[in-house]
Amino acid sequence: MRKISNLKFKFFILNFLIFSAFSFYGNTSFYDYSIFSDKISDEEKTVLNSGNVLIRNPHNLSNILLLPSDINSKQVLEELQQIKPVFLAEIIQIIPISSKPDLINNINQTLIDIPSYKGIPYYSEHNKIWVDLYSKAHIISEKYADNHHYISAEFYMEPFGDISTDISIVKSKTSLFYSHINTTPIMYNNITCVKPGKMKYIIYVFKTGDNWILYGIGGVNAPKIPFIKNRVELSFMNRIKTFCNFIFQKLFDNN
Repeated sequence: MRKISNLKFKFFILNFLIFSAFSFYGNTSFYDYSIFSDKISDEEKTVLNSGNVLIRNPHNLSNILLLPSDINSKQVLEELQQIKPVFLAEIIQIIPISSKPDLINNINQTLIDIPSYKGIPYYSEHNKIWVDLYSKAHIISEKYADNHHYISAEFYMEPFGDISTDISIVKSKTSLFYSHINTTPIMYNNITCVKPGKMKYIIYVFKTGDNWILYGIGGVNAPKIPFIKNRVELSFMNRIKTFCNFIFQKLFDNN
């Protein structure tokens, strides 16, 4: 009788361990995803759980993942609504705070170092070659006000030429809000592809629980001109993704 009881107990422990292991590895929700909409898929959660950067095309604002749960996330949505984007790209990464306790200051230093934007590697799918995202990047003027940093900058972006931008960075101990908007038209073959104030990048970094959320999104309001639509869409979307991904990955350069 005692042997049977011991055998049953061993089977119970074995089944418990197997079930626990299956539940752990089969569950993609290691993080609290309540800050994101229910449109986030299990596959997207798997990417984030692995520590990788999630890159997606939401197509319209109703499909973006970030919920307007605080003043900054509401501002993300409001600023994008103002430009009425035709094209959108969303970039997200989750990093344990323990691995990057000084992440806010690190990413702030990267973002304000405008000359370092020069030479960001960008793959042109149209030409099948690597080029510079920006072959020129310099500060025209800048000023500070409390925790707010304003920068006026100029970039050269092939094939669109010189582009002037206004950059705003608001930093606290637990969050950073970066926005980057064009102040001059973006031209291609003497055609205005994007009017002033119609292309914006936003990076919002904040903490939730034991993790940093790195959230990037870019929107462009560009006319869908038939003979250049596909090239313009691909070019702008890939540039937004390239810029945000470069900033995120820069955090690990010194590891």
